[in-house]
Amino acid sequence: MNDNKISSQWMIVMSYLGGALIFFGIAIFIHLNWSFLNGFMRVFVTLGVAIAAYFIALICAFDKNYRVISNAFFIIAGFILPVGLYVSVDLAGGDLSISSLRAMLSALCLGVFFISACYMRQTILVLFSILFGSLFYFDLAEWILYSSTGWIGDINTYVVMVLGVSYLLLGRYLESTLHRTLTGLLYLLGAFFVLGTSYSLGGSFWGDANIHFWKIMTAFLILLTLFSAIPLKSKALLYVGALFLIMYVADISSDLAKILGDRGWPLFLVLMGLALMLTGFVVVRVQKKIR
Repeated sequence: MNDNKISSQWMIVMSYLGGALIFFGIAIFIHLNWSFLNGFMRVFVTLGVAIAAYFIALICAFDKNYRVISNAFFIIAGFILPVGLYVSVDLAGGDLSISSLRAMLSALCLGVFFISACYMRQTILVLFSILFGSLFYFDLAEWILYSSTGWIGDINTYVVMVLGVSYLLLGRYLESTLHRTLTGLLYLLGAFFVLGTSYSLGGSFWGDANIHFWKIMTAFLILLTLFSAIPLKSKALLYVGALFLIMYVADISSDLAKILGDRGWPLFLVLMGLALMLTGFVVVRVQKKIR
């Protein structure tokens, strides 16, 4: 039983790697010969290959003996389909700098893979649905915000923060489904997006917003991330929270050092040392509870 499970996992991994290698081979071939291809051939080697790979994947997915192999062709289709659509629209005279047009193309890719995921319930389809859903979200947000008369400062940062929260909620939902393997990745990206954007709004190491409200909220969110790692049994949340805890203490220590002048730098080093020791202690303790 265990041998069959291990063999199945190896087949899945090898199919993913095979699909990725085929994609890179096609991409390199197209790149090297792009200038020699006319319009029809450019569409054929991008959109045509994507459609062919998608239908081959569908045929394999409906046969239990070849379902694992379908992952490789779904990977090829997922990466090349948006490229093929962009090339086709560009050759047709469409302006890809228009966010509404990009949103429609992203929505088309999202629709293809989301509908496929609903019927076939393969994790790779869910992964590409999340990817295209994120692209559609960014394009739609840009379309709405840039076309509106009112403009809010640092709006792009808040857009990324909302996406991070969505990843965390989606990861929690998928934890009880067949696609639980995506939970760790979603927790990792979600926590990084939320803490990263919060830190950029309140910190001084990157970004120039330095909003005091977000400086306080960042500390709260870091602690919330670390404590959430225990009930969710997520090492991703633990490591991201630990990383931003160190950065946050470094940011606060740097501010204190600037206030105190030259005498503040020894204090900065002491606080950083204590932060590293505290972070190491917290990580070890939480890891034991996660196990």
